[in-house]
Amino acid sequence: MKNASYLLEMMSIYRNIPDDKKSDFMRRFSARARNPVVIFGFSAFLGYFGIDLFLLGQVVLEILKLITFGGFGFWVLIDLFLIAGTTREKNLEIARSITTNNGQLADRSVGHGATSDPRPLAKTLAVRSGDQAQRRRHITGAYRAVALQLLSGA
Repeated sequence: MKNASYLLEMMSIYRNIPDDKKSDFMRRFSARARNPVVIFGFSAFLGYFGIDLFLLGQVVLEILKLITFGGFGFWVLIDLFLIAGTTREKNLEIARSITTNNGQLADRSVGHGATSDPRPLAKTLAVRSGDQAQRRRHITGAYRAVALQLLSGA
């Protein structure tokens, strides 16, 4: 998963949350989310042992990677290119599990819910802006806004 689509989906999930619940969402998300750079570091240095996949909750693949010593080196090399996208997908799963269908935060005692499909937001952004350069500026501004909100923790 590319960073651009990750940020669009995170932005749509975050926008669907009521303002009074956003700080609780960010607290819960930051406690469970994984940093792709840190996971990449684990993949680069301990990938032969499957530590990177273990941190992402992929225990079966981790055991296979451990038994084959990183797929005799090939699996480790491939994971160096794919692990950041896998980490982003895992973070989106975490964000969706925190929220429910209507944007409310899921009750911790109840099973995990999922947000509605965020792709219509991307289509709306593409339709609203006419030419490609304007669309890039619009989406880039949206990325910055989401990144600032995610980094500020609010």
